[in-house]
Amino acid sequence: MTIFLITPLENNADKLGLAINNQFQKLPHDVFPLSNNAGWLVSWSGTAIELSNYVGITKFPPSVVATADQGPLNQIPMPMSMAQQIQDALPNPLGTALVTSVSSYYGVAQVSVWDWMKSRMEGR
Repeated sequence: MTIFLITPLENNADKLGLAINNQFQKLPHDVFPLSNNAGWLVSWSGTAIELSNYVGITKFPPSVVATADQGPLNQIPMPMSMAQQIQDALPNPLGTALVTSVSSYYGVAQVSVWDWMKSRMEGR
C-alpha cells in the first residue's frame, strides 16, 4: 500500500475530515489525522486520483452515489454520459485539496506519526 497525504487547501478541514472518516469507517487504521487540521495520512492501494474520487474531492464518493441512485432522480432515464456531465457540473461540496503520494519522509513530528508511517511503509 502507498501512503498518501491529503491536504486541505482552504478552510475546509472539517468537511474533508468528515468525508474521510465516512469513507474509511470500516478501515480506521488506514487513516492518520495530522494535528492542527494539517491533513491526513492515508494508506491506500490505488492511485491518487482513485483516492481523491473515493473521498469525494474530485468525484462523488461511492456512498453518495449509492444514495443518489435510490432517489427520485434515478427514476428519470438518461444516458450514463449525461449523468456524468451533470455530476461533473455540480460544485464540489468538499472544497479544494491536494492528494500526494509519499515515497520518503523526514521532519519533526510526534512519535505516533513516525510509528504509523513506518508500519505502513514496511508493509509494502
